[in-house]
Amino acid sequence: MNEGRSIRVELDAVWIDDRRFDPVALDFIARMSEEFGPELMTFEIEGWNPPRKVHVLSGGVLILEVAGRAANVFFCFHRTDANPYPSNLSDVPVFSGSLTVGGLTFAGGESEDFVRRIPSLEGHASIRGFRNGPVYVGLQLEKERNKLGRRAGPRRLVLVTIEWNERGRH
Repeated sequence: MNEGRSIRVELDAVWIDDRRFDPVALDFIARMSEEFGPELMTFEIEGWNPPRKVHVLSGGVLILEVAGRAANVFFCFHRTDANPYPSNLSDVPVFSGSLTVGGLTFAGGESEDFVRRIPSLEGHASIRGFRNGPVYVGLQLEKERNKLGRRAGPRRLVLVTIEWNERGRH
């Protein structure tokens, strides 16, 4: 599993411990599945050409596959609020390690104030992001739910999305 694991995302690689993973390599999804699996399920997202397939790994990592390669990697820090595909999944496994990209480290739960201080931040409200060279880092922030199920309080980081392709190309 990923308990306390540190992951470093660079311009052309993902580093887990001392091992390098190439995000455009054909074996990237299989290697990530070995690290963060087992794979709990896969499903296709309807209406896209080429088709999009999502791999849900037990270690809190989801991988969006397009044309046989990883297009996005999602690190989910909250069971329900970090779910990028709520129509396909009721909840997601939780990633409990840390993720470093562009010199910033995320472990989930970071405050909106922390996120707002990131240089070159774009977006608004709960969907933010920044570019680190060819790597786009998406950040989703959500308020906690209170006892009545309503969102209340400050926003906190629940999901980090890594994309190596040009933003919006898929």
